Amino acid sequence: MPQADAKRITNKLQQYSIDPALLANNVKKLQDSDHYRLRVSDWRVIFDETGIIIEVVKIPAWRCLQGDVA
Repeated sequence: MPQADAKRITNKLQQYSIDPALLANNVKKLQDSDHYRLRVSDWRVIFDETGIIIEVVKIPAWRCLQGDVA
């Protein structure tokens, strides 16, 4: 992961911990789970309310996937 992306994700998680309402449009509770998903650019951060980060996944841009769909 590029350092700039890591810093952006860290900053967003800190913002969320201070005021979850600020990132309400980018955070979603996952169905049938105690985990949440935070969108940060092309990255998805899966975490729980205790602050434990479960997984960080990079999602390819939709235009990159369009050639794979036939």
